Amino acid sequence: MGMLALQFILLAAIIWLAGIHLTRSVDVLSRRMGMEQALGGMVLLAIVTNLPEVAIAVTAGLHHAPELAVGNILGGIAIQTVVIALMDRFRPEKHKPLSHYASSGQLILEGLFLLGILALVVMGNTMPAALVWHGIAPAELAIVLCWLVGLVVVRNARGPKTARYTDEHAAVHEADTWKVVAVFLAASSATLFAGYAIEGVSSGMAKELGMDGAIFGATFLALATSMPEISTGIEAVRMRKYQLAISDILGGNAFLPCLLLLTSFCAGVPALSSAKPSDLYVVALGALLTVLYTGALYLKPSRTVVGIGLESLLLVVVYLIGLFGLAAH
Repeated sequence: MGMLALQFILLAAIIWLAGIHLTRSVDVLSRRMGMEQALGGMVLLAIVTNLPEVAIAVTAGLHHAPELAVGNILGGIAIQTVVIALMDRFRPEKHKPLSHYASSGQLILEGLFLLGILALVVMGNTMPAALVWHGIAPAELAIVLCWLVGLVVVRNARGPKTARYTDEHAAVHEADTWKVVAVFLAASSATLFAGYAIEGVSSGMAKELGMDGAIFGATFLALATSMPEISTGIEAVRMRKYQLAISDILGGNAFLPCLLLLTSFCAGVPALSSAKPSDLYVVALGALLTVLYTGALYLKPSRTVVGIGLESLLLVVVYLIGLFGLAAH
């Protein structure tokens, strides 16, 4: 157990350092590609931080164990939303909560498209086998289509003018594009391999602790899969790239169910059909948390409690209540 814990800490440190460089390079690349913060987080950062899940989706499909990929993909959505509360604690401006500074129409749209994708996940689990084509369910195709439409809509939406801050990383912005791309690729590779490894280590720790599968998926494994989002999110907040930070979470959660199509293609059977009631329960919990925070982005609250926004505190409370319900399921 001690050796596994040491491996977990070392891998987490690698992911953390990679996340810092990822955030800075994505910020530069999104600027040079003409992307706003929200779109940069939804496309570049969200996909890269979920590379470990991509690897798991492929390997689980090839080993004809789609249920492993489904549990991993759907299990991380709720806790990744709760990561926002941790990010809120590290914001430089302490007068108002993170949702106030990050609020934008683009992020609200991302939240709405995420809710639509989560609804398709639940619907896809109940579709009859007669609708399956070459091992792929229509709902899995619809999820990918919804995500792509979301990218187009968010891209065409007019983002608000954001305040300009003194750039604490001017050296990064002055670097040649090829150097920034090199850093981005190196950090992405570190995130992929360390993220994939830390999930295996966390599985070993859970077995030694004798944890229940559903609880393990929603806590230990979900925390491991959220490590890239935690590191990139906190770094983005420290850089005052608030929309980039929130878009990383909402965009990443929207991208995750798209990997079900990849698993189905590799396995030859629809991955969604293997979703358990506990998986759908966690999806519903993620949808509830998304509604809560998307509403906060619209209302732009100014009240803080114990150093974080009231909505961030509610995220944690609702998540803990949801875990209690999952344990009693």
